[in-house]
Amino acid sequence: MKQWYAIYTVANAEKKLYNRVIASGIEAYLPLERMMRQWSDRKKEITKPIFKSYLFVYQNTDEYHKVKSFPGFLQYVSFGNKVSTITESEMTLMKVIVENFNQKEITGKLIKGDKVKILSGPLEGYMGVLTKVQGKSKVALHIHQLKHSFILDISMNDVIKL
Repeated sequence: MKQWYAIYTVANAEKKLYNRVIASGIEAYLPLERMMRQWSDRKKEITKPIFKSYLFVYQNTDEYHKVKSFPGFLQYVSFGNKVSTITESEMTLMKVIVENFNQKEITGKLIKGDKVKILSGPLEGYMGVLTKVQGKSKVALHIHQLKHSFILDISMNDVIKL
């Protein structure tokens, strides 16, 4: 049975490990964001991982040990000495956020506030936590198994308090 796992990678090795995993026939997901970088002589659009030193793999128990042998692999993400698996719905949530929202902040803490349900848009039906950040209304959507939250600008017309 296949499950999603998060992997810690060597610093700045996310893309290389992703390519190795994909080349071996194992499904993987590396959430990336585009940004403009300014150097003294030029500007360039680059892509960088949203989660530093994280890669997500969808694998069975045979592939579990195979991935450990790849250069760039450090360890599987675990909490309380138990390797953490990520549900299909949390992976879907992460993919929808990455594909549909340009302005993202990620925090390792769950934001306190009112629980809300999103009524429309690509995140319709998902629940999150409403918070105020620098005077703007934002919604934090928590990925439970990673202990991280996405903080997104979402119109107040698109959410309802639970």
